[in-house]
Amino acid sequence: MNSPLHIPVLKNEVINHLNIKPEGVYLDCTLGAGGHSKEILKKLNSSGLLIGLDADETTLKPTHTRFSVFGSSQFSLHHANFLYFPDILKKLNIKKVNGIILDLGLSSMELDQKDRGFSFQNIGPLDMRYNKKNSTTASELLNKISLIDLKKIVKLYGEEKNYSKIAKSIKQYVKNDKMKTTLDLKEAVLEVIPKKKSNKTLARVFQSIRIAVNDELNILKETLKNIKKFLKRNGRVVIISYHSLEDRIVKQFFIKHSKVCICPREIPICVCKKDPPFRIISRKPILPNNTEILKNRKSRSAKMRVVERT
Repeated sequence: MNSPLHIPVLKNEVINHLNIKPEGVYLDCTLGAGGHSKEILKKLNSSGLLIGLDADETTLKPTHTRFSVFGSSQFSLHHANFLYFPDILKKLNIKKVNGIILDLGLSSMELDQKDRGFSFQNIGPLDMRYNKKNSTTASELLNKISLIDLKKIVKLYGEEKNYSKIAKSIKQYVKNDKMKTTLDLKEAVLEVIPKKKSNKTLARVFQSIRIAVNDELNILKETLKNIKKFLKRNGRVVIISYHSLEDRIVKQFFIKHSKVCICPREIPICVCKKDPPFRIISRKPILPNNTEILKNRKSRSAKMRVVERT
């Protein structure tokens, strides 16, 4: 059986904004099927290097095979959450890189694998772990979490207005020992929400639980803190997000660390002499055009932000 086709989002925009140097070192923190990395490799010469990380170990072998058309010294692929990219660079004896990319979306391959439990459109075990070596599955989380904490997860991570009754229904299913599969979770949600726009509600609930299982937002925040230490001058960071929570974190971080002056407004002349580590390349997020959205519906919610190391 052929693998589902994965189309990299904002492919041309990513490559153009990375300003790739043929001899440079580039870090793809979310390797996946290697769509963006493959385009980077095309731009590198024999001295260049692409480092790819992914928390999902199952993606590495097929992606390594796809990259066999390139020289083996041009890429280095690793099973690791992007939180640990400093450790990987240290292992490779690389102090700084010329560019970093994070594509925070869930790949179509992961969504289509029934045993991963990411999609309400498939029936399978309620897992949702990117890294199967991690201990807690979505099923285990929902079976042990308190009602109060579950409400917080659905409300904050899913931005779902019906968070209270959805959380209560989920806990009722848990009480009846019915929270082991994606179908169990889907039925618990559908039992208490209007059928109109139910798919959007299901998507938000599944998203919220996936974020909690993988601690996605905290990991993103910690990763951003490390980026400036490992990026060469004029190197660029490209981040693609797919929901407002991620985008807000990225936007606020970029703004905070690109401010030239942080003096209080009542002081007419700058005295802080702040030297910001980043320069924002595009004030507004870069969005996919209509042609890309028609070809790849997954791209419709994508927002890309770019900064350059000063």
